[in-house]
Amino acid sequence: MSLKKYLADKRVIFVTAVLICVVCGGFLLVQDTPLAVVFFVTILYMAGLFFLAGYDYGRKYRFYNYLIETVKQTEEKTYLSELIEEPSFYEGQILYHILKESSKYQNDRIAEGKRELQEYQEYIQLWAHEIKTPVAAAGLVAKNHPGSSVSSIMEEVDKIEHYVEQILYYTKSSHLWEDYQIKPISLKSVAMEAVKKNARFLIARQMTPVFENLDQQILADEKWFSFVIGQVLENAVKYCAKDRPPSLILSAQKVDHEIIFCVEDNGIGIPDKDIKRIFRKGFTGENGRAYKKSTGMGLYLCKTLCEKMEIKVEAHSKCGEGTRILFYIPAAE
Repeated sequence: MSLKKYLADKRVIFVTAVLICVVCGGFLLVQDTPLAVVFFVTILYMAGLFFLAGYDYGRKYRFYNYLIETVKQTEEKTYLSELIEEPSFYEGQILYHILKESSKYQNDRIAEGKRELQEYQEYIQLWAHEIKTPVAAAGLVAKNHPGSSVSSIMEEVDKIEHYVEQILYYTKSSHLWEDYQIKPISLKSVAMEAVKKNARFLIARQMTPVFENLDQQILADEKWFSFVIGQVLENAVKYCAKDRPPSLILSAQKVDHEIIFCVEDNGIGIPDKDIKRIFRKGFTGENGRAYKKSTGMGLYLCKTLCEKMEIKVEAHSKCGEGTRILFYIPAAE
């Protein structure tokens, strides 16, 4: 709270008080009051005025400065009224009660929004689990009636299962700690599981994965990391090049206390202007618009899950040559 601004705000009061002092002093002189008495009364009046102004400024200075600092340091602004005490002066009390009512209203709205969001998430999760049953039944019927057309149907069924799994992870992304277990796992085992889940897509594109040095123990959640690898494999299949045999290499190397896991393909690659934005939610980029197959959610979920597992993920690519997705995973030691 600035003293200069405070005095400017109270200028009408101060100017009025000084004018009254001058008028009263002139009146006393007209009444033949001794000059010493007039001088003493004037000094006493002005001293009282400055004392009251200093007292008023002091208590407001303490309150408003504390309020400003609290606002700067508090992340949850809606709890501001709980962190400050009610001041002794009337204007501050009015502001305090306004903040109190405003915070209560905002917290009620936030609680209502959270409740509605939770209900929506629970519904989506229930829907995702329920839809798995007819999808699995459709896959079973198709398997019992082999044929060329059925093979295409099975591929589409697998896509449906993939998108259902994706939406399930997305709805859980705001409270992932409920389904979270970091422990030592085999990188080769989890990579093989991801490849197995995506085998139909890989076979359809005649893409044979190559495994290099995957006999490593890492710290991660097995189910999450399998899903993450699956998303990367799906992208490798989606954006494989048409003019050369597809290649897919899954490799790893240990550096200090990290396992650097790399998924490399020789697909169409990612334009330089898009490479830094591919992990953003909903970002499809030039490739996604050209192929019309991207939702922009797969790599976003990869990034989200990896951050929860304290795994750093990077993308390196060159247009027309391929893409490398690197995971820096804590080693299980």
